[in-house]
Amino acid sequence: MNKHYLVLCIGFIIHWEFAQQWVDSIDAARHAYHKKNYADAERIYKSQYEKAKSKGGIDEELAQTKYRQRDYKGAIHFYQKKLKSVKNKTEKARIKHNLGNSYFEKGDYAKAIKAYKEALRLNPSNDKTRYNLSEAIRQQQNQEKKKQTKQAKKVLKKIHRIQSKKMIQKAEITTIRIPIKTNNQAKANFLKKR
Repeated sequence: MNKHYLVLCIGFIIHWEFAQQWVDSIDAARHAYHKKNYADAERIYKSQYEKAKSKGGIDEELAQTKYRQRDYKGAIHFYQKKLKSVKNKTEKARIKHNLGNSYFEKGDYAKAIKAYKEALRLNPSNDKTRYNLSEAIRQQQNQEKKKQTKQAKKVLKKIHRIQSKKMIQKAEITTIRIPIKTNNQAKANFLKKR
C-alpha cells in the first residue's frame, strides 16, 4: 500500500511540476507581450502551443501577438482557429471583431465588413464594432474609387496613344503630299517658262 501511495505521490509531484512550468511559461509570454516584446512572447507561446491545446489553447493570445507584430495573416489564422473552439456568443462576437480588425489592417475590407457584420449579429450593442464596420465600408468605397480612377487613367492613356498614332500617320501622309505638290508646281512653272 505504501509503495502505491509513494508512486502516486511522485506521479502527482511530477505532473504538478510540469503543469507549473507550463503556467510559468505562459506567464512569461504574457509578461513579454505586455512589455511589447512581441517576438519573445510569440516564441514562448509557440514553444508551449501543443501543451496549451489540452488546457484550452492559446490561439487568441498568439493571434493578438501576431497582430501587434503587424503579421495580420498570422493573426487571422489564429483567430479563425480560436473561433472553432468558442461556444459563447459574446466571446465569439469579440473574436469576430478582432478578426475584422486583422482583415481591415491587411486591407481586405470586404472580409473585414463580413466579420464585423457577423460580430454585430452576435452582439448588436457593440458600438466599437459598428464604428469599425462603417470605417471598413468607407475604406472599401475609397478603394473602389481609386481602382476606378486607375482604370480610367489606363483607358485615357490608351486613347491618347491611339490619337497620337493617328496624328503621326496623318502627318506622314501630309509630308508625303507636300513634295508631290511641290514637284507638280515646279513642272507647271517650268512648262510656263518654255
